[in-house]
Amino acid sequence: MDIENVRGLLNKPHNIVIVTHTGPDGDAIGSSMAMYHFLKSYGHHVNVIVPTSPPSFLSFLVKKESVLTFEDEPEEGTRLLDDAGVIFVLDFNTASRAKGMDLLLTNTKAIKIMIDHHLLPELSVDYALCDTKASSTAELVYRFIHSLGEENRINQFIADGLYTGICSDTGRFKYNLNSDSFKVTAFLMERGASV
Repeated sequence: MDIENVRGLLNKPHNIVIVTHTGPDGDAIGSSMAMYHFLKSYGHHVNVIVPTSPPSFLSFLVKKESVLTFEDEPEEGTRLLDDAGVIFVLDFNTASRAKGMDLLLTNTKAIKIMIDHHLLPELSVDYALCDTKASSTAELVYRFIHSLGEENRINQFIADGLYTGICSDTGRFKYNLNSDSFKVTAFLMERGASV
């Protein structure tokens, strides 16, 4: 990822949409909500679109006014995607995993930024931060923030989202771990993660 180009992009106001995969889990919702709060701290207009409803146990992370379920509101979701200047694709790398939005994501003229830890990316994007050795997309979102030198923007809302994502995709720290997972988690706890 050309982080300097992305930094320049983020320093100008945009309509931004964050999209994650069908059947969103703790990593999908945690990383999306963390990115939502991070981008809002720059003053962007930000919306999160999930293809299908997130599970109720993740409701503590979800801001109802900022998360749209595409299968419930396809016209509004299409409008938001059409109006977006930047789209963040989080925790998936194949358009078909965004049920109902696959053609919109494939054909959009918006700048697309992918952050993901799955194998074999297929979706064409402008910028990508992909690492299959990362524990989770949440860990990579932290890496993205760190590479921008903006860890000071990590508040409790961001920390809670990232901690939830790492916890979810490691089975509560039982598998898929690396040393960075623990370093990032320690930092998130210092920044107020309370989940």
